[in-house]
This record gives sequence, C-alpha cells and structure tokens, in this order.
Amino acid sequence: MSFADENRRQYHRLHKGVLLLGWILVPVIFVLEIILLITGTQIQGKITNYFVFLLKMFLPTIINFLVMIAATVILNAQKIGLQLKNWCSTFVIFIICSMVAIIHRNMYVVMILPCLALLFSTIFANGILTTVVTICSGIVMSLSLGLVFSTQTYSASMIVSYISVALVVFVFCVLISSMMVKNAMNQRALIYGYCSNQEELIDELQVEPMTGLGNRTSLNECLLLHMQKYHNGECIPHLVLMDIDHFKDVNDTYGHNAGDVVIKNLAAIIRKNMKGIRRTFRFGGDEMVLIFGKESLDEIKQIIENIRTEFKSTKYNFHPDHQITISVGCAPFYKGLNQKTWFELADAVMYKSKEGGRDTVSFADE
Repeated sequence: MSFADENRRQYHRLHKGVLLLGWILVPVIFVLEIILLITGTQIQGKITNYFVFLLKMFLPTIINFLVMIAATVILNAQKIGLQLKNWCSTFVIFIICSMVAIIHRNMYVVMILPCLALLFSTIFANGILTTVVTICSGIVMSLSLGLVFSTQTYSASMIVSYISVALVVFVFCVLISSMMVKNAMNQRALIYGYCSNQEELIDELQVEPMTGLGNRTSLNECLLLHMQKYHNGECIPHLVLMDIDHFKDVNDTYGHNAGDVVIKNLAAIIRKNMKGIRRTFRFGGDEMVLIFGKESLDEIKQIIENIRTEFKSTKYNFHPDHQITISVGCAPFYKGLNQKTWFELADAVMYKSKEGGRDTVSFADE
C-alpha cells in the first residue's frame, strides 16, 4: 500500500471517529443543557422569559444536530476530496465547542473550549487549516467575553483579569498548536520520503533492467490483479504474448549485442504504444507480455497492430535490409481459467501465429 493510500485510510478512520464522537456529544450536551437550565432556574426563581429559556435550551442542540447531519453527508460522500473532509471534521469539533462556549459563557472555563478544535486541527498537518481555526477561536472567545461584560457589571480590574487569563490561555494554545502542526508536517514529510524510497526500491525490483519492462514477479502480480477484476465484474482482461521471429538467427548471425538492440527496440515500441510499463513485461529471452483490462477488443487489435508494423519497419545498422518481425497471440480470461491455463492459452495462440507463417496476430475464441 502506498503512502497516499495509507494516509487516506488513516484519515478515513479519523473522520468516522469524529462522526461517532459528535453523535454522542450532541444528545449528551442537550441533556446537560436541560439539567443546567432547570437547576439554574430553580435556584434563581421564576422564569421571566419563556422564549429566551426555550431558545437557550433548544437552539444549541438544533444547530449541533444540523451540523452533524451535514458532516455525516460530507464525510461519507465518495466524490468529496480528503482535504475538504479534514476541514469538515475540524469544524464539527469547533462548532460544538463554540456553541457550549457561547451559551454557557458565565462558566468562564468553557470559553476556552474552541481551543480544543485548534489543537485537533494539528492532526492534519495543514497550516492553513490551523490558522483559520485559530482566527475563528479568537473570534468566539472574544464574543463570549463581550456577551459576559455586556450582561453583567464588573469592575475594571475584574475585566482586565478575565481578559488577561483568556488571552494567556489562547496564546498558549496557539503556540502549542503551531509547534504541533510544524512537527506533524515534518514527520509527514519524513514518512513520505521513506515511503517514496521504498516504493522506488520495490519498482526497481519489479523492473527488468535491460528493457525497462516489468519482470516475471510483477507479471504474476498483474495477472492476479486482472483475474480479480474479472471476478469482480470490472472487465474482461486480455493476455498478449509476443515473440520475435527467428530471433536465434539474429543472435547467431549478428551476435548477441545485435540481439539486445532488437529486444530493446521492441520494448521501447511497446512502452510507447502502451503508454507506460505497468502492464508490459519481458517474460524471458525475446518473449514479451502485455495485459489489457478495460480496453475493447478493437482497441487491443489496434495497439497490437501498431506495435507489429512499427517493429517490422525498423531498420538496424548491423543489417539495414534485414526485416525482423514478431508473432503475437491474444487470449481473453474467462471462467474456468487460472493463472497457468490462461498463460498457456495465450502461448498456444501465439504458436498458431508462428505456424501460420509468422508476422501474424492470432486471437483465441471469445
């Protein structure tokens, strides 16, 4: 599994955890809201404004509930990008914490709750996200303090002390989050570097050095992958075998260096027409293998014909008048075949081309 795939998988698990936590917190907060409001009302006396009472009781939960519905849709959507989901997860935490901080601003300790979202944002190693959450957290804390001072009378010294404490806590959280996001970004870069090097080493182990095509190990993996795709109903894969006609005569007449030139030329033509090496392989000697997935039979025929004609038209310095050709066999995968029998079928079809006069492309019955 690549670094990107593993990173996506880990974030996907984190998003699910945020959803689970959110759906637990919303009803718990609602119950606590009711208990606190009723208890506070009993202590302070009669309810003077039922509208305000009901607003304090239900508005935060309604907002949190709508946020969780939207987050559930976004985080479960297949077409939405990973970065947007990271932002969504962070702001789920931020909004829930902010609602508590604003509604229960008189409980001064809860005013710093938005800072939890600030610290949470560092998980994603995204400096822009952390900066935006920092600004939003500062706005919410300022709003909470403003509402407290506007509804109750405090001395100047009390106002200064409350603002100072809130500011110290906020700045501390900002500094800590800044250090954490930088550390997370550095670790991410380090891990990505190690994974990239490992993937390059794996690729090197799966590439045949002379031609740059895949070797037999990567061929086996690709065969199994396309067989699985067939069983999943994704495509009908085709296996193509190519063999250079009278290649032994080329080696015997012009030497093995000339033979290597011919093989390299065929490999280059294959790479160009297949647009890469992920489904192109050197099986051994002068035999090449191609694997097709979702391409139609007409597309496969066209690609093979392009390779055949271009290879045939190549002129070689060691004998400009000598024309070298290939014989090709193509076989689809179908129910009842396995890796060995599928390859044997394609090999038999290729030898049908050999027996038919060479420089020919043969196809197994669909």
